[in-house]
Amino acid sequence: MDKHGNVFLLTTYNNILSKQNKNRGIAIKNYTVMVYSNQKNKLKEFDIQLKDKWVNGLNMSFNNEGDIVVGGFYNDSREGANSGTIYMTIDKDSIEIKSKSLNPFSAGFTNQLVYGRQQSKKIDLEDFHFDHFISDHDGSIYMTAEQHFVRTSSYFDQRTGVTNYTYYYHYNDIIVVKLDSKGKVMWTKKLAKKQVTSNDNGDYSGYIVTPNKNGISVFYNDNLKNFENNDSEEIRTMNNPQRSMTAMVNINKNGEITKKPLFNLEEQETIILPKIGKNLNRQQFILLTKKSRVFRFASVVLEH
Repeated sequence: MDKHGNVFLLTTYNNILSKQNKNRGIAIKNYTVMVYSNQKNKLKEFDIQLKDKWVNGLNMSFNNEGDIVVGGFYNDSREGANSGTIYMTIDKDSIEIKSKSLNPFSAGFTNQLVYGRQQSKKIDLEDFHFDHFISDHDGSIYMTAEQHFVRTSSYFDQRTGVTNYTYYYHYNDIIVVKLDSKGKVMWTKKLAKKQVTSNDNGDYSGYIVTPNKNGISVFYNDNLKNFENNDSEEIRTMNNPQRSMTAMVNINKNGEITKKPLFNLEEQETIILPKIGKNLNRQQFILLTKKSRVFRFASVVLEH
């Protein structure tokens, strides 16, 4: 809602398209911007569509002129992986597109998405899911996505006739893209991360991102050994949240990355739940933490 009482909504729904010779369908998201004019008491709708491409994750904000800014990812094919970023500006009054840009991921960047030492094995961009859309004071935009998926193993006990299932929750690398106020990509970065836990719904995995005065900050639970040498290309897996440490990764406006623990080892008496948090402003946010069935709230104030 803006200061004039106008209401803006970005809605989505899924179309399930059956895949030939496969039992499950593919979810294709459809996005619509809905604007209620307080002065005119009218509702307008605008479908976001791309010719020969498919939208895969969007969010909405406002620029300094009050126009609607929409950004996210798109696919080149209906069943393909993320191909690049989409950015468009929609006039706040006419609800028509003022500008639109599509920015494909460069080959150089996608070649960075590899698993540790397995340089020949590329990460599947289909598993990257669009998460956050953060606007800055100068009209620039930060967009983030994370690779996550679930794998299942089963064991049949012949004595009892019971099948036991184990669910493995994988939360890996984070993509950060910064666009200028016109929708042009300024830089694209990868934050290397690997989290694998089982039968816990992935509650301690994932990440939270918040804006700060000089860019954005990203927080997640990490393996202790990953703090010993931040320059190492080998990433140790966080597979035991009870022995993890919360990482704080700062990315400034120029894409420069620094990483350090949020708490000292002696101070960390609880574990953050990264999927749950609330930004209060550009310097302070609230985290929910848990350890030994005890929940706590943590107020984090950023110094920079």
